[in-house]
Amino acid sequence: MRAVAAVSVVAFHVQQGTHPASHTTFGTVGRFAAHLNVGVALFFLLSGFLLYRPFVLARIQDRSIATGPYVVRRLARIVPAYWLALLALSF
Repeated sequence: MRAVAAVSVVAFHVQQGTHPASHTTFGTVGRFAAHLNVGVALFFLLSGFLLYRPFVLARIQDRSIATGPYVVRRLARIVPAYWLALLALSF
């Protein structure tokens, strides 16, 4: 579901970059493509649910969760992609 949301965001931006006024120019397809930005809300909603779920489960089971390893795992996933994107954008 997150992949569908991400693809809809990319498709929206491609559509906006190629035909910014296509919602009025290209009929049904343009009107559909103009609303693909709903994928942003869907992506963040699903991401928030998936990231917070282990904390809710720990609370329900009345146990604590170690946030240190969680933060390290998140940083290990995000920081390399961040630096790669910065490197790619610098050219």
